[in-house]
Amino acid sequence: MKTIKGLIIEDIVRCSCGAITVFLENGNNYSMSKETAAELIGEFETTLNDYGNCNYCVNHWGIDLCGCGSGEKVGKCTEDFEECKNHISVQILGEIKDLTPKFKIMKFEKSINNLVEQAQKIRQEINNKIINLPDNKKIKRLNKNCFTMNVSDLENGNNLSPIHYDFKYQYTKLLEHLNSINIDKLIIRLREILKKGYFITGNSKYLITLHFEVIKYLKTILI
Repeated sequence: MKTIKGLIIEDIVRCSCGAITVFLENGNNYSMSKETAAELIGEFETTLNDYGNCNYCVNHWGIDLCGCGSGEKVGKCTEDFEECKNHISVQILGEIKDLTPKFKIMKFEKSINNLVEQAQKIRQEINNKIINLPDNKKIKRLNKNCFTMNVSDLENGNNLSPIHYDFKYQYTKLLEHLNSINIDKLIIRLREILKKGYFITGNSKYLITLHFEVIKYLKTILI
């Protein structure tokens, strides 16, 4: 007669995934890998569950699985939950509880984190595309803050502002503005700016009119 924690084992079921679930006389059941079962029980015979739907493989519940619900072994999980750091298993021998609410919260948190990471990647990709757009071919840079250009290249001689011809400056200021916008509104805001041809920077409320070539280059990243 096999026992765990002084309780009689009524049945030992082996899933087609290879995991073992032990059913005890008090109604509790615990899942584990066959290696863990061998250490706790020794040699044993099993009833076969051929459907691959045990708590171990489907819900990631087991006495040797990390308590975060990742399905990784205790002590081997690389997630950042307290259970991972403190090597706490999903199931603990002698305890029985409904783990569903906890797992739903953890999965929800993980989904949110994944969405945040994806949003950050999208924002960084847009930033990289903008900052690497072409510079003004009609200026000659002396350093990052100074350039020269021919008077004949001014737009009908009407716009004498240096920043109007400094494409890299305009890209940088545009990025500062876009990075203050929520990711779900970023593309919409960029389209609005390109349609108007200008935007207002930060707290200074300084209006920057985009050079027509800057607008042309920016439109290429929206294709």
